[in-house]
Amino acid sequence: TMGPHCRESQVSTRVRNIDMLRGIAILGVMQLHAFRHTGAYEFLGRIKSAINSGGTLIRPEEIDECLLRHPAVSEAVTVGLKDDDFEEIAISAVVLSAEATEAALADHCRSGLEKLKVPKRIIPIAAIPRGDAGKPNLNALREVLGEAISGSIAHPGSEHGSLEQDVIGLAALVFRADPG
Repeated sequence: TMGPHCRESQVSTRVRNIDMLRGIAILGVMQLHAFRHTGAYEFLGRIKSAINSGGTLIRPEEIDECLLRHPAVSEAVTVGLKDDDFEEIAISAVVLSAEATEAALADHCRSGLEKLKVPKRIIPIAAIPRGDAGKPNLNALREVLGEAISGSIAHPGSEHGSLEQDVIGLAALVFRADPG
C-alpha cells in the first residue's frame, strides 16, 4: 500500500501520472488513486473500467454506488458504450426490487453525481450477467444494453404512425420525460 509510511522517493518511483489539481494519481498497474490530506492514497478503481465520455473520466463504481442508494435498486452495474460524439457514454443496468422509472433513477443520480457523470441511460434488467467467478460479465452486459437501447429508439414510419409522434417519443426518451 502507499500510505504515509512510504518515503517520497518510493511514491515518486511508482507514480506514472499525477493530476495534482484533482488529487488523482495513476499508479503501478494502471489503477486510479486519490491522494488524501493524510498523505495516503485511496484506491478508486482500475483505468481499464474507467469511461472516457467527451474528455470526462467517469468511474463506473461511482455511478453504481449512487444508484444503489436508491431504495428500489438492488443491483447496479455501469459500463461504457461506444458513441460517435463522446467516444463513450455511461449506461447503467439495474435490477429493481420495487417500481422505479428511468426518470426517477436519473433524478436520483443528478442529486448525487456531477452533471456530466449521470448515466445517459438507466436500463432495468432481470439479472446482471455474471461469469463463473460471480463477477459481472461486462462484455455480455454491453451486448444486453446495446440491444435494449437500439430496440427502444423509434424510427420514422414506425408503429407510432407519424413523424410528429416519433419526434415526441424520441424527445421523451432523450430527456427522460413522459411523452403524454
